[in-house]
Amino acid sequence: MKNLKLSSKAKTLEDLKPIITSAKVLAIFRFHAIEYKNNKVKIINSIRLKFDSNLIIRSSSSNEDNLQTSHAGGFDSVLNVPSKEVKAIDAAVTQVIQSYEELTSKDEVFVQPMLENVLISGVAFSSDISNLTPYYIINYDDITGLTNTITSGSSNYSNKNLSHIYREYMKSVVFTRDSNLWPPRCKRDALPTELTARLIITHQNS
Repeated sequence: MKNLKLSSKAKTLEDLKPIITSAKVLAIFRFHAIEYKNNKVKIINSIRLKFDSNLIIRSSSSNEDNLQTSHAGGFDSVLNVPSKEVKAIDAAVTQVIQSYEELTSKDEVFVQPMLENVLISGVAFSSDISNLTPYYIINYDDITGLTNTITSGSSNYSNKNLSHIYREYMKSVVFTRDSNLWPPRCKRDALPTELTARLIITHQNS
């Protein structure tokens, strides 16, 4: 696998898109937050041309998901934004940018299609965040069908935890669709993603 340089959240996902084979990164449109003020009409028109389904307008702050800090859930993202409605897109982008408080030239916003028919969503960690021990951990929600319950902590289902997996064990274990390491509802459908960084995982019905 090609070595990746950690960049903004949006750019890192964009760089992963042509590389990973065990998961899918949905289409991305990203732009700098400062640029939006001067090129609002152009950016909104580009979004409307690129996407046909409902959208999620996502944060990509320079203070988010970097080598020093995570700030998971610390900035706004707006779900289920109609892709053809100018006012709705503008309001969502504005809300995300305002959540940054102080803008820098590195702050971005990015847009992706809104996932539907979600069976399971979650967050994968490459260390136990409570004590930094070398375990892969997946917090997941296989009940609500939502994609933001884990990062927001807003649901009774947001604290489900897949058993800790020791990193050295991952080097030799062979995962299959029937692996007992996966939550019951996704065993028959999901294949694992290599867990080398914190990332959002979702599974969508075909």
